[in-house]
Amino acid sequence: MRYYSLKTAVLLALLLASPPEVGARAVSRDELSRIAKQQVSERLQQQSTEQPLTLLAVQAVQGVAVPDGTLSWQIEMPERNLHEGKQSLRLLASASGRTVAEAQVWVTLKQRDRYLVLRRALRRGEVVRADDLIDQEIEQQRPLVGYLLADQADRVVGQAAVRPLVADRPLQMSWFAAPQAIDRGGKVRVLVKHGAMFIETIGVAMANGRIGDTIEVLNNKSQRRFMAQVSGPSEVTVQF
Repeated sequence: MRYYSLKTAVLLALLLASPPEVGARAVSRDELSRIAKQQVSERLQQQSTEQPLTLLAVQAVQGVAVPDGTLSWQIEMPERNLHEGKQSLRLLASASGRTVAEAQVWVTLKQRDRYLVLRRALRRGEVVRADDLIDQEIEQQRPLVGYLLADQADRVVGQAAVRPLVADRPLQMSWFAAPQAIDRGGKVRVLVKHGAMFIETIGVAMANGRIGDTIEVLNNKSQRRFMAQVSGPSEVTVQF
């Protein structure tokens, strides 16, 4: 009869009691990145936020080993507090309702900005109407600095183009200015104000002017010239 030491006997008992080892396979980093990209894209489509996010990049840190058989993959994404930029998420693999592997993935998100564009081309000097504007989502790696966002239409409506503008292109505020209210050589109503009193007369504009501009005006009767501020279409004001 053969005798075994206590330590050897315990090891033999554990080996005999253990189930046969299940086969395993490796999942590469590229495959994990592809799985995570699909998972993140689907989750972003399901989420409704005030600042919609779009997926720029997904990169798994390293590959993992998983057991053979059918697996279910799930990306762990918070329902709230997703933010623009790079962040770390966990990709879980499960079988029969049990997590069998996990991988770390880096996900880069960007806010989907909507910018104002024109429906039609505008000539220089043409005034923008409300129905000339629409907003479009522009895919960019970085925000378009200096361009008008969808909620800034009120800044442009009523303004005149200072250069020819094409349709379907994000707009900059520097491309617009107040429309011309006075033409050089045209007659203007002159309001002379002093406290609560004012006098009204007629003059001739010596320069073009937009509301807020200060231009030279000629008094027809006295032939004297003076400076006045454009206060409306064909109207200037002199304040004392």
